[in-house]
Amino acid sequence: MRNVKKLALSEPYREYIRLLLDLHSLESLDETEGDQADLIRDSMDAPWQLLSKTERDRITGLSADLYMITDPPPMLVPTTNSPQVAVEAVEMRNAGRWDDALTLIRSCCTYFEPALIAYIRGSIWMDAGDDLVASVFFKHASKRSPDNENYRTMYMESLSSADPSKAYSLAAEMLRNPDKHSSQSIVKAAEISFSQSKIMSETDSQSLLAVIAGILAKVIPKLTDGLAIKGAVYAQAVSLAAMCQDGLGNSAEALELYNKGIKETPNNDALLTARGILLYGQDASAIEDFRMAIRLDSPLVWPSFFLAHHCLITGQYEECLERSIRGLQFESANSVKAAFYEWIAIAHSELGHAKFQVRQAFESAVRLDSQNDQIQSNFAAFESALVSSSITNIWKKPSKLKIQQLGHQSQRRSLTVAA
Repeated sequence: MRNVKKLALSEPYREYIRLLLDLHSLESLDETEGDQADLIRDSMDAPWQLLSKTERDRITGLSADLYMITDPPPMLVPTTNSPQVAVEAVEMRNAGRWDDALTLIRSCCTYFEPALIAYIRGSIWMDAGDDLVASVFFKHASKRSPDNENYRTMYMESLSSADPSKAYSLAAEMLRNPDKHSSQSIVKAAEISFSQSKIMSETDSQSLLAVIAGILAKVIPKLTDGLAIKGAVYAQAVSLAAMCQDGLGNSAEALELYNKGIKETPNNDALLTARGILLYGQDASAIEDFRMAIRLDSPLVWPSFFLAHHCLITGQYEECLERSIRGLQFESANSVKAAFYEWIAIAHSELGHAKFQVRQAFESAVRLDSQNDQIQSNFAAFESALVSSSITNIWKKPSKLKIQQLGHQSQRRSLTVAA
């Protein structure tokens, strides 16, 4: 995504927003005169006093936008200028000018369908980093236009971050009756349910993975028509189904799914990366999958990670250094960054580079993952070898199996699916 600054959400601001949304929920039920509503209003005084002027102005605008949900004004005939105003608001959103975008939308909101306005507002809040507020507007958009797949999908997407438990309940309900929902919505429900499987007991997780795999097996064929439109959803469904099969211990079935998905969408970097992780250490074709993903400018760290390790253990230290430095540019866990720095240190040493470069890289690795015994051991071995002036064959290098398992586990935790 474009590199823009998210909203700064202070604790008083978060608290006030939560209370405001609670009050909005009561308003939607026409229950604003009871004790519960009064208690909420009383609770709003303290955080309000701690808000900045910018935060207060933003909340005042949000309150007016929420009021339009419970008491929508009549639509007006669009002016010749209103479409351009809406376009400008979206451009402001894309530029990270969140408050300006929301203000501009208010100036033309009565000229468009309420569902569309709610969707645009939701997209602004989501891109700004507030999925809780975004989910309220996406929910309204979906309710106003229940046949719009994108509105429902975005509601579920924002809800999965704002309220994972509620999102999982909604997803589980949808998966119980998959024929009543669109394929795109079911794929999103499957993604949310898959993420929940990672915090379940082994027995419950296996049972859920089997259910998801069975549902996706029926959905995937429906997505093969019109791939120009459904390609991203198709690839996501294939990736999820493959990860379910892999989680069930059915690696052959997972590979078959990846092969099928890549055949239909050959330039999907996420599918290539996932297949490469599955095959790493077992089939040399995994390396070409990672190289292809890099040629496709994949935003994922794993192609660089696995290629760097491959070059490390095969003695290709120039490329190991290059891939590791590149890998540090991606978002990843500290343990992954620490591994890159460790491999950079080893590559510097093997290439005869300055000792201070080796030491700096090891120090960075230790700072990022101080509990990693292998990094500590290699750093100590390097320091000891300096005394004897013999820095050859001293390194402990992780096996392909260990790296494959790390990539597998991390991929499941981060739910890296094709999009």
